[in-house]
Amino acid sequence: MANKDWAFGLQPVTGPGGGSPETIRFPLKRAIQATTPQTITIYKGQPLLWQSTIGFVTGTGATNSSDVIGVAAEYYSGSAMTKTDIAAWSARNHKFLIQSDGTTTTGVNRTSYLMKNYAWVGATGGSTATGLSSLELDYSSGDITGTAQPLKVIDFRLGPGENYGSHVNCVVEFVHGFDRETDVTVT
Repeated sequence: MANKDWAFGLQPVTGPGGGSPETIRFPLKRAIQATTPQTITIYKGQPLLWQSTIGFVTGTGATNSSDVIGVAAEYYSGSAMTKTDIAAWSARNHKFLIQSDGTTTTGVNRTSYLMKNYAWVGATGGSTATGLSSLELDYSSGDITGTAQPLKVIDFRLGPGENYGSHVNCVVEFVHGFDRETDVTVT
Protein backbone atom coordinates (compact mmCIF):
# COMPACT_ATOMS: atom_id res chain seq x y z
CA MET A 1 0.00 0.00 0.00
CA ALA A 2 1.35 3.44 -0.91
CA ASN A 3 1.59 6.24 1.61
CA LYS A 4 -1.14 8.89 1.36
CA ASP A 5 -0.14 12.17 -0.27
CA TRP A 6 -1.61 14.61 2.24
CA ALA A 7 0.66 17.52 3.12
CA PHE A 8 0.00 19.12 6.51
CA GLY A 9 3.06 21.29 7.15
CA LEU A 10 4.97 20.95 10.42
CA GLN A 11 2.87 19.66 13.32
CA PRO A 12 4.32 19.25 16.84
CA VAL A 13 5.04 15.77 18.17
CA THR A 14 6.60 16.80 21.48
CA GLY A 15 7.27 20.04 23.26
CA PRO A 16 10.02 21.21 25.62
CA GLY A 17 11.73 18.33 27.41
CA GLY A 18 9.60 15.79 25.55
CA GLY A 19 6.37 17.06 27.11
CA SER A 20 3.23 18.46 25.54
CA PRO A 21 3.55 21.11 22.81
CA GLU A 22 3.42 24.70 24.08
CA THR A 23 2.41 27.77 22.13
CA ILE A 24 3.86 31.25 22.33
CA ARG A 25 2.64 34.43 20.63
CA PHE A 26 4.46 36.49 18.00
CA PRO A 27 3.38 39.94 16.77
CA LEU A 28 1.73 40.29 13.36
CA LYS A 29 2.16 44.06 13.30
CA ARG A 30 3.97 46.76 15.20
CA ALA A 31 2.17 48.61 17.93
CA ILE A 32 2.78 51.87 16.06
CA GLN A 33 1.05 50.36 13.00
CA ALA A 34 -2.08 49.31 14.85
CA THR A 35 -4.26 50.02 11.82
CA THR A 36 -2.03 48.22 9.31
CA PRO A 37 -2.70 44.46 9.33
CA GLN A 38 -0.34 41.75 8.18
CA THR A 39 -1.63 40.98 4.68
CA ILE A 40 0.20 37.72 4.01
CA THR A 41 -1.74 34.50 4.61
CA ILE A 42 -0.10 32.25 7.21
CA TYR A 43 -1.07 28.58 7.36
CA LYS A 44 -0.96 26.31 10.40
CA GLY A 45 2.29 24.33 10.17
CA GLN A 46 4.13 27.02 8.17
CA PRO A 47 7.57 28.21 9.37
CA LEU A 48 7.55 31.79 10.70
CA LEU A 49 10.30 34.22 9.84
CA TRP A 50 11.18 37.26 11.96
CA GLN A 51 11.20 40.41 9.84
CA SER A 52 13.56 42.67 11.78
CA THR A 53 13.10 45.59 9.39
CA ILE A 54 9.36 45.72 10.06
CA GLY A 55 9.19 44.24 13.56
CA PHE A 56 6.82 41.29 13.12
CA VAL A 57 6.62 37.73 11.80
CA THR A 58 5.56 36.52 8.38
CA GLY A 59 5.17 33.09 6.87
CA THR A 60 8.34 32.15 5.06
CA GLY A 61 8.76 31.04 1.49
CA ALA A 62 12.51 30.51 1.89
CA THR A 63 13.64 26.89 1.65
CA ASN A 64 16.79 27.17 3.76
CA SER A 65 16.11 29.97 6.21
CA SER A 66 18.22 30.44 9.32
CA ASP A 67 15.84 33.15 10.55
CA VAL A 68 12.96 30.80 11.41
CA ILE A 69 11.71 31.54 14.91
CA GLY A 70 8.79 29.16 15.09
CA VAL A 71 5.98 27.35 13.33
CA ALA A 72 2.46 28.76 13.03
CA ALA A 73 0.05 27.02 15.44
CA GLU A 74 -3.00 28.60 13.83
CA TYR A 75 -4.30 29.78 10.45
CA TYR A 76 -4.31 33.50 9.68
CA SER A 77 -6.17 34.68 6.56
CA GLY A 78 -4.09 37.83 6.18
CA SER A 79 -7.02 40.18 6.54
CA ALA A 80 -8.07 40.23 10.20
CA MET A 81 -7.77 43.93 11.11
CA THR A 82 -8.06 43.29 14.85
CA LYS A 83 -5.55 40.42 15.06
CA THR A 84 -2.25 41.61 16.51
CA ASP A 85 -0.42 38.32 17.11
CA ILE A 86 -0.30 34.67 16.10
CA ALA A 87 0.13 31.48 18.13
CA ALA A 88 3.28 29.51 17.32
CA TRP A 89 5.41 26.59 18.42
CA SER A 90 9.05 27.46 19.11
CA ALA A 91 11.46 26.08 16.51
CA ARG A 92 13.98 25.34 19.26
CA ASN A 93 11.92 23.39 21.77
CA HIS A 94 9.72 21.13 19.67
CA LYS A 95 9.98 18.07 17.48
CA PHE A 96 7.69 18.16 14.46
CA LEU A 97 5.97 15.74 12.11
CA ILE A 98 6.20 16.51 8.37
CA GLN A 99 5.41 14.47 5.28
CA SER A 100 8.14 13.93 2.68
CA ASP A 101 7.45 14.90 -0.91
CA GLY A 102 7.04 12.49 -3.81
CA THR A 103 10.60 12.56 -5.15
CA THR A 104 11.80 9.39 -3.41
CA THR A 105 12.40 6.18 -5.34
CA THR A 106 11.70 2.51 -4.65
CA GLY A 107 14.13 0.75 -2.36
CA VAL A 108 14.30 3.66 0.09
CA ASN A 109 14.71 2.51 3.68
CA ARG A 110 15.02 4.01 7.16
CA THR A 111 18.72 4.83 6.80
CA SER A 112 18.04 6.68 3.54
CA TYR A 113 16.46 9.43 5.66
CA LEU A 114 17.92 9.38 9.17
CA MET A 115 20.33 12.00 10.46
CA LYS A 116 20.37 14.00 7.25
CA ASN A 117 19.48 17.67 6.97
CA TYR A 118 16.71 18.67 4.57
CA ALA A 119 15.08 21.72 3.05
CA TRP A 120 11.33 21.98 2.53
CA VAL A 121 9.03 22.62 -0.44
CA GLY A 122 5.60 24.25 -0.66
CA ALA A 123 6.24 26.78 2.11
CA THR A 124 3.91 29.52 0.89
CA GLY A 125 0.89 27.40 -0.03
CA GLY A 126 -1.88 25.78 1.93
CA SER A 127 -5.59 25.13 2.15
CA THR A 128 -8.01 27.86 3.14
CA ALA A 129 -10.57 25.10 3.86
CA THR A 130 -8.43 23.30 6.47
CA GLY A 131 -6.02 26.13 7.26
CA LEU A 132 -3.08 23.70 6.94
CA SER A 133 0.21 24.43 5.18
CA SER A 134 1.20 22.41 2.09
CA LEU A 135 4.80 22.30 3.32
CA GLU A 136 6.65 19.01 2.74
CA LEU A 137 10.17 17.72 3.38
CA ASP A 138 12.28 17.95 0.21
CA TYR A 139 13.76 14.44 0.04
CA SER A 140 16.11 15.33 -2.83
CA SER A 141 17.85 17.95 -0.65
CA GLY A 142 19.03 15.39 1.94
CA ASP A 143 22.62 15.97 3.01
CA ILE A 144 24.56 14.43 5.90
CA THR A 145 27.14 17.22 6.15
CA GLY A 146 25.20 20.21 4.82
CA THR A 147 24.34 23.03 7.16
CA ALA A 148 22.10 25.09 4.88
CA GLN A 149 19.05 22.84 5.29
CA PRO A 150 17.08 23.64 8.45
CA LEU A 151 15.44 20.25 9.26
CA LYS A 152 17.00 17.01 10.52
CA VAL A 153 15.07 13.72 10.33
CA ILE A 154 15.31 11.89 13.66
CA ASP A 155 12.45 9.35 13.48
CA PHE A 156 9.30 8.27 11.61
CA ARG A 157 5.59 7.69 12.19
CA LEU A 158 4.41 4.80 10.04
CA GLY A 159 0.82 3.59 10.02
CA PRO A 160 -0.37 0.13 8.95
CA GLY A 161 0.74 -0.61 5.39
CA GLU A 162 2.93 2.50 5.12
CA ASN A 163 6.60 2.39 4.08
CA TYR A 164 9.74 4.55 3.87
CA GLY A 165 9.11 5.66 0.26
CA SER A 166 7.31 8.75 -1.04
CA HIS A 167 5.15 10.71 1.41
CA VAL A 168 6.49 9.05 4.57
CA ASN A 169 5.76 10.93 7.81
CA CYS A 170 9.09 12.08 9.30
CA VAL A 171 9.82 13.38 12.80
CA VAL A 172 12.20 16.34 12.48
CA GLU A 173 13.90 18.99 14.55
CA PHE A 174 15.29 22.34 13.48
CA VAL A 175 19.08 22.28 13.23
CA HIS A 176 19.39 26.05 13.14
CA GLY A 177 17.21 29.12 13.19
CA PHE A 178 16.86 32.51 14.81
CA ASP A 179 16.34 31.14 18.31
CA ARG A 180 19.02 28.44 17.86
CA GLU A 181 21.80 31.01 17.52
CA THR A 182 23.89 31.40 20.68
CA ASP A 183 26.29 34.10 19.55
CA VAL A 184 23.91 36.90 18.64
CA THR A 185 24.31 40.60 19.32
CA VAL A 186 21.05 42.51 19.47
CA THR A 187 21.33 45.98 17.99
